[in-house]
Amino acid sequence: MSDAGLVDLVRLSSLGNVNLLYTRVSLSSYEQLKAALPGIGGSWSETNRTIAESVLALGGTVEIGTPGEPESRAVENVADLPADYFQVRRISLADVDKPLDKLPEMISWLKYPKRPPNNSKLKVR
Repeated sequence: MSDAGLVDLVRLSSLGNVNLLYTRVSLSSYEQLKAALPGIGGSWSETNRTIAESVLALGGTVEIGTPGEPESRAVENVADLPADYFQVRRISLADVDKPLDKLPEMISWLKYPKRPPNNSKLKVR
């Protein structure tokens, strides 16, 4: 499921619950869905956002890319993550001395094509 697929869900006015865990639905699109269907319940998460928030909570940094912008940009605070869809392109945990818990497993959830656009690849330092 992605942002484009939410257009179809909005048409289902009697929809009571929706599970959008680990989808490619952006925060802004999820908020639009909730506004269009105020009685809807359920869960939402997006893998890139979940990983970025986890890295930042540990004290690391992430570089992200957004559609239409070929250059990556560094993010050091959760508040600086965009509400629209983004892709985690690089993670730095260089100065992190806290336990990583489930972060390594979560990073494995990221899926990229064999040839990412603009030669961007996930790099963990």
